[in-house]
Amino acid sequence: MLFLLKKTSFCIGFVLLNISLLAAADQPQLVFAKKTPIFSSSLSNYLNATKELQIPVWIFFTDKGVTSQREYRRAVEASAPLLTERALTRRKKVMKGKLLTFEDLPVHDAYIVELGNIGFEKRHISKWLNAVSGFLPRNNLSVAANLPFVREISLLHRTRRKPQPNNDVLPGETPSGIDSLDYGQSLEQLQQIDVPAVQKLGYTGKGIIICMLDVGFNLSHEALQHIDKIAEHDFIFDDDTTSNQEGDAPSQQNHGTETLSVIGGAKDGQLYGPAFEASFILAKTEDIRSETPIEEDNWVAAIEWAEGLGADVSSTSLGYYDWYTYEDMDGKTSVMTRAADLAVARGVVVVVAAGNERNTAWHYIGAPADGDSVISVGAVTSSGIIAGFSSAGPTFDGRIKPEVVAMGVGVRCANPYDPHGYRNLSGTSFACPLTAGVAALLLQAHPTWTPMQVREALMMTADRADNPDNLYGWGLIDALAALRYRQKGDVNGNDQIDENDIFLAGEIALDDSKFEHEAVVAADVNGDGEVNIFDIVKLIRKMKSPGL
Repeated sequence: MLFLLKKTSFCIGFVLLNISLLAAADQPQLVFAKKTPIFSSSLSNYLNATKELQIPVWIFFTDKGVTSQREYRRAVEASAPLLTERALTRRKKVMKGKLLTFEDLPVHDAYIVELGNIGFEKRHISKWLNAVSGFLPRNNLSVAANLPFVREISLLHRTRRKPQPNNDVLPGETPSGIDSLDYGQSLEQLQQIDVPAVQKLGYTGKGIIICMLDVGFNLSHEALQHIDKIAEHDFIFDDDTTSNQEGDAPSQQNHGTETLSVIGGAKDGQLYGPAFEASFILAKTEDIRSETPIEEDNWVAAIEWAEGLGADVSSTSLGYYDWYTYEDMDGKTSVMTRAADLAVARGVVVVVAAGNERNTAWHYIGAPADGDSVISVGAVTSSGIIAGFSSAGPTFDGRIKPEVVAMGVGVRCANPYDPHGYRNLSGTSFACPLTAGVAALLLQAHPTWTPMQVREALMMTADRADNPDNLYGWGLIDALAALRYRQKGDVNGNDQIDENDIFLAGEIALDDSKFEHEAVVAADVNGDGEVNIFDIVKLIRKMKSPGL
């Protein structure tokens, strides 16, 4: 009798939950109310601190010029050709049903034209944020705020790239080689996270598209001449050249060249990256000229562009905190963070450097590392000790950060000043591409995994997963262990979550003695040590919304 009661309760709960989930899939909201106050706190602080006449701003709109559900459906159909087939296929992993949403509709051109009539100078348009960035005359801020379609005006945050800590660390002895590849001095940074063992299995990033967002790239270095570049764009000068060009600082392309070599370099006896056979999208987003601050809108424009081209992974060795407060590091305030999480929701694994600020007055991670869906990466030494500069968590809302750590002290990379040279550098900038490279290996081995499943695998197999903290996060990543990780909810072990997993979890809840230990562990989705209706509810939600 008890068995029947439990089974009946499970079935009723399953049906009711599915009904509620279907009801929750309401028609999208098309118009949003103006915010009060309409000026963000960061913009107000900026206006009080400066007398500049041209103010860098984001202007957010109330709508996209679409006011009925019929117009919305037509607009969605018209937007589909803007995405590549590769992007649409990737989205299918995380977006059940419709592959385009309100965020994918273009910004209403008429609003931008009207802003231009009051002196607004446009820089970038973000369809995801329904916003435009640029410069607005100070005396027309109130005019813009009173326009009926303007929802909010926020500061366009700008910063300047800080120097990397402890550059040009002296290299140690070359470790002994691995049978198939001679890693040279890059072996240490890869062996620490078990990359050679994964590469021995045949996983080198082949078939995965990685977007690098950085200062620029010089592919003439011997370790980068093999790079399969499928697209590049300069978001500073709005052209398709990401190497140095007229107007750039002499060292503009250096940092990107270095980080690209860490993730994808290949020169036997010198350097290998984790994902040296991946394909790459290169985005030049940071202007390092001393008189020109780096604007965050370049990054937002770049991540939207890369997602539309089908990027699977993005690697960003940059963080913003100028004109932000620690209270803004809440995972929902920074426009970069919001764009990063939207990219994850569309199937892109977003990996970002935690930052090098722990020994400064700021101390904490910056944006977009505060995102709740991104993988933020701290730096450790070759012996696994946290680097003194590696930015700390938590986020303002109390979430542990960073997610994981990798080697970020004395990392072997290409020397941008010498096409045959190499050097060892430090910073979370270099821990980030190591981790992003491992993410690419996981996707090659598990093509159905979503960004959140890649994130889970990296975190749950890291060396501090049982006791995470705000320096190491969940700890030093382990590529081989992550490759072998069985996802929570994958009860039948077929590398995806489906209806069969739900029904097996229901049977385990009734009697787990008939199932192997690994299946029982996978069915315990919430990790409380037992399988019950709460796990089944969470499993259904995970199947319905795989991007979560």
